This record gives sequence, structure tokens and C-alpha cells, in this order.
Amino acid sequence: MSGGTEAYVYEFLPIYYDRFFPFEDLVGWMGGEEKNKKREIAFQLPPEIYIRFQSYHTAQAWREAVKKSKPDRMEIGPLYSQEPRMKDGVHKDMFFAEERELIFDIDMDDYDEVRTCCTGAKICRKCWVFLKAAMLLLDHILREDFGFQHLMFVYSGRRGVHCWVSDPEVMRLTNEQRSAIIEYVNLFNLQSFGVQAVKLEKNNATVLHPHVTRSAKLLEPHLLEKILPEQRPLNPPLADNKHLKIIEATLQRGKKPELVTEFQSLCSRIEQKMTGSEVTGQSVEQVANQASTDIYRHIEKLSKSEVGANKPESEALQYLAAETALRLLFPRLDANVTKQLNHLAKSPFCIHPKTGRVCVPIVDPKTFDFETVPTLGQLIDEINAGGKVNSLEPYLKWFHTYCAGLEKARAAFSAANNSMDID
Repeated sequence: MSGGTEAYVYEFLPIYYDRFFPFEDLVGWMGGEEKNKKREIAFQLPPEIYIRFQSYHTAQAWREAVKKSKPDRMEIGPLYSQEPRMKDGVHKDMFFAEERELIFDIDMDDYDEVRTCCTGAKICRKCWVFLKAAMLLLDHILREDFGFQHLMFVYSGRRGVHCWVSDPEVMRLTNEQRSAIIEYVNLFNLQSFGVQAVKLEKNNATVLHPHVTRSAKLLEPHLLEKILPEQRPLNPPLADNKHLKIIEATLQRGKKPELVTEFQSLCSRIEQKMTGSEVTGQSVEQVANQASTDIYRHIEKLSKSEVGANKPESEALQYLAAETALRLLFPRLDANVTKQLNHLAKSPFCIHPKTGRVCVPIVDPKTFDFETVPTLGQLIDEINAGGKVNSLEPYLKWFHTYCAGLEKARAAFSAANNSMDID
């Protein structure tokens, strides 16, 4: 028996919810049953029927409601001032969001301006590198710059990732505070040539902010080892490549015509090699695989040569390599998901209706393989084979341990706050 189709998923969802879905641990993760009474749970029923502001006093009550309604998607909202299910009987001024995790959302289709292997909802191991690099960098930023410790990345089941930050001190952050965090983290602002443009924040007139330089440094290995040779984002022809046009425009702002001419000539030579019109010791395929790396190395060398120059026009040239690395590989974050306290996000351990994959926690972004994620069909086959094998078990065990650590952090946070109140 194999899964993946929406009809198949819908048919076997009750079995999944009854046998596998970790209601008790999810309630613990969300703060325990007492808090869960005020937590919004939203259902999506086929075909796209949305039921919002559900809430449950116990994990068992949640389980029974899910088994009965068979949602093909469940989303988790904030903790409200009143029980969401009682919303209609409460004055609107008395019903408002009070707490929620800090969430970051990354979708692969936002990389379509860079990736060349797939588009839209499609995904492969080549373009997964974008999400791998995004998770590793985001994890570093959140831990090092903000001191957050309780981070959980969750695979969406298809083409995206959510990062849930559950540290006790983030739960009551206001929309303004959440906005300030995403504004700091996110390095994209405008568009140039129809491509995301990087904002190069500076500590003073000429020195880049450490967040910018560190991000470029951490992303560069992924860029050189995988993205440049496999995605070929900087391959000529210059006239058809938006990223090359941005580099050319930056060189033109540097007011050094010879650098513009040199770059144009490099692109032209590589293009001739790629078309086979120039005889080399390499195959056309080898040239194409190396082309983006050669161009990046060229602008990297150029950037280093401009370091120390105090002329305003040299500034753009100094940062050209860093800007290029960030534009190609910096995480594409959906800022609105992070900013809004009342934003909904898909629950971990849901089944994606189009792929049948479980939305599992990503234990290690370095080694995670989305193609080996358990599917509903696989789990049903394992039940039919006697149930001795449960491919979801490692993820469930990890999540249980994660929740236990989070509960200890909450207890320590509460004790510290109570001590301060007494003092």
C-alpha cells in the first residue's frame, strides 16, 4: 500500500491520528493543559473549509475532535485572553492574543529567482541546499545574537521549513518586538532588476555590521561547494542574467570603467567556452559547472583589492562579493509570520495532503533528507506488516526529549520570576 494522493491521505488520517499523532507531547510543548485551554487550534477540511478558534481542555478532547472531523491540515495559533471556543460570547475588547512562540517561515518557491533545478512547489536535493544553509545560519543568529536556546525546525512536508522558538521569554513579545527581531535578522529589503536586494547595514559610514559580514562568511562554503556549481546562478550570457546585471551595475557605480570592461570580457569569454565556440581542454559541461565559481572568484578578488580605499565610489566594490553571496543564499523569510502575534502556523506532525509526508522535526539540518521522511502510506504499510517497525518513532522520541527540556526551562523561568516578585 502506498500513500501520497489526497484521497488516500484523507482515508487513513483517522488511523494516523489515533496511532501516531503525539497529542500529549504537543499539549506539553504548547505549555500544558491549563494553558492549552486558551490556545487556538484551527482545522482545514477538504475542500478548503476552514474552522478557526477551536480550543480543548485536554489532549484527549483534542484527539477526539480531530478523529471526528479528519482535518487534512491543523494550524496552531496564539494563547488568547479567553478560551477561543468561547470567542463569540466575549466582548471583543476582552478577547486578544497574549502569547505565542516566535516563528520563522522559509519556503523554497521564494528561491525561484536563484535556483535553476526546480520551480514553484517542486523540490529536489540540489535546491534543498538553500534551506539547509538557511536553517544553519538562522540557528546561529538566533542563538548567538539573541541567546535563544529552544529552537525547533519543522519540515512542512513539501517545500518549506518553520523554525519555532519556544524560550519562555519570547512568548509574551509584542508585535513591535517581534517586528524588531525580524527587521534585524532579515537582510532583504528592495528589489533590483526584479531580484531581492540586500540591505548592507553598517556600524558606521564604512564598516559593515558584524551580522552582515558573519552571514556572508557562514554562507560562502555552501555557495562555493554546492550552489555555484550545481545551480549556476552566475552563468552567462550577461544580457539574460539578472544577477550578472546587478554586478555590472555595481561596477559601474564604482566609476572605474576598466573594471566594467574586464567583467564584461570575462562573461563573454566564458559564454564562448560554454557554447563551444572557443576550444579549451574542458567539455562544455565542465565549463558550465565552473562558470559561476569563476565569476564569483573574480568579484571576490576585486572586492579584496578595494579594501582600505576611502573613496565613496569604492565602498560598493568592497562589498560586492559579500552582497552577491547574501543575495544568492541568505534566507528568504516571510516576515509577516514572525511579526504577528496572532498568525497561524502548521502544527508539527501533520500529514501534508499532497505528498503524504509527515511534518517532522528536523533534528539535524546538516544531515536531514526530506526524501526519507516517513509518509502516511509507509506508516500504514508498517501497521499491516505487524507494527514491529515504526519509522516515525525516532522523531517522536526526539520531540518528547525536547519537550522535557523545554518544561525544565519554563520551570526555571517561572521560579526566577517568582523570586524577583518576592524580592
